[in-house]
Amino acid sequence: MTTSNIITLEVDAMVLTLSLLEEISGLKSEIRAKTVCLQREMSDSTNNTDNGLPRLTRPVKEYTPAHLKKIDNLRQDIEKKQHLVDAAEKAIVSVQDSQLRAILTLRYIEGQKWADVAKSIYKKASADSVRKRVARYFGKK
Repeated sequence: MTTSNIITLEVDAMVLTLSLLEEISGLKSEIRAKTVCLQREMSDSTNNTDNGLPRLTRPVKEYTPAHLKKIDNLRQDIEKKQHLVDAAEKAIVSVQDSQLRAILTLRYIEGQKWADVAKSIYKKASADSVRKRVARYFGKK
């Protein structure tokens, strides 16, 4: 992998890699599942949010310490995963090649299949050619 193909976010000291991008879809699924779990734990507050996460609407004294800890752990886990997704999205935006940036966004952020990405970007390109372009960018063969 050449250093010109590694994108570093100075704020987070994070390096954008192909493996991180491949993980984004799973992270987004985990975020959705944990948000549902969090909403269940806070059953009466599903319509009230704080930064996209449910917030307590009952007085805190009505929750047991174990329940509050579980809620806090869920929130922290969701926020940590969302931070990784946000950092990867910021790194993609910093890619200078506009076609490659579009490919990365369509595939890893929007979750499109390689064939759909190929049609969107090149019209006649194959899924393999688009996948190989990404692999070349990240220095894999």
